[in-house]
Amino acid sequence: MINILTPVGRIVDGSLSVGNTKNAEGLPLVGKDGSPRVNYYIGLAISKADPKWPALKARIYEEARKAFPAHFGPNGEPYPTFGIKIIDGDSPIPNKKGSKPCEKEGFPGHWILKLSSGYPPKCFEKGGHQAKPAEDIKRGYYVRCAASVSGNDSTQNPGIYVNLQMVEFQAFGAEIVTGPAADEVFKDDAGFMPPGATQMPVATGPLPPSTGVQPVPGFLNPPAPPAALPPSPPAENFYIVSGARYSESDLRKVGYTDAHFVNLQEG
Repeated sequence: MINILTPVGRIVDGSLSVGNTKNAEGLPLVGKDGSPRVNYYIGLAISKADPKWPALKARIYEEARKAFPAHFGPNGEPYPTFGIKIIDGDSPIPNKKGSKPCEKEGFPGHWILKLSSGYPPKCFEKGGHQAKPAEDIKRGYYVRCAASVSGNDSTQNPGIYVNLQMVEFQAFGAEIVTGPAADEVFKDDAGFMPPGATQMPVATGPLPPSTGVQPVPGFLNPPAPPAALPPSPPAENFYIVSGARYSESDLRKVGYTDAHFVNLQEG
């Protein structure tokens, strides 16, 4: 087993925060003891022009040859059936699902290193001094990865493990989102609107007792006002709701907002 540190690459596949519970055939992932397991996987796109890539590739190949020397040809390349965990991003050869690397976003012009782990990888800000939530590092962002490489000891599916251990955030990139865009899905008019639907938020909670219309008692000889009157409080607004009269302050206590008062009748 060897430890590696990748050059800066872009996450173009998988997720750091969401693990897979099924394999490529859609069957549940299980451990050697048959218990369910989770696999965290990312595809890291490293530019073919990166000067650090040849040395990294040579180290990975060397470790793979040590584990499975019979699975490498005279040209030093592994046979197609060997799981080397490196994809040519310019390849037009489809995978088992029929997806061609050359047609996937972020793949062309890059080597795609496949890294995985049975545990959520530890993620850090640039420099490694501060932890960073995995969900904040989106597909499309740029990172470096610390991993270990070893043979998988399999006779049926010989290959290597590239075990993802730590991730260092490097830079933002255009987020890669799979599936249809929301504005395309909902571009058609909704059509019929069911009864009860409203474009205004609906207040919750019972209405307070109505204040009613209270007559102002009068008098013939009111006392003289004091020399200095205190500032008068702002005038209270009253509104008619379901035929009853309520003050604005009472309505706000049960959840009414500025948006509700626009269409209410003053009274």
